[in-house]
Amino acid sequence: MIQLTLKNYKRVCFINTGQSDLQRYHEYARQMADRFDLRYEEVEGSPAIVKKMIASPWDSEYVVVPPGETLEYEAFTKRSNHA
Repeated sequence: MIQLTLKNYKRVCFINTGQSDLQRYHEYARQMADRFDLRYEEVEGSPAIVKKMIASPWDSEYVVVPPGETLEYEAFTKRSNHA
C-alpha cells in the first residue's frame, strides 16, 4: 500500500531547521529513503514559518482550507499573484 502512495515521489528531503534531536530525524529520513528506494537530500531551513503558524495570525503566506472544502491548485496561484 505504501508503495502505491509513494509511486510519484522521487526523493526524501530532510529540512535542517537547526532544532533539537536532529541526528535522530536525519537518520530516520535516510532510512525511509533507503527503504523506499528514493533519493535522499538535505537542505538548510528555518523554523520561522512553523513559529509564525503557531504564534501569529495567518496571512497571505498561508492557504487556509475550511473543513470539508477541496484544496485546488488555483488557491496557490491566486495567493502568489497577490503576494
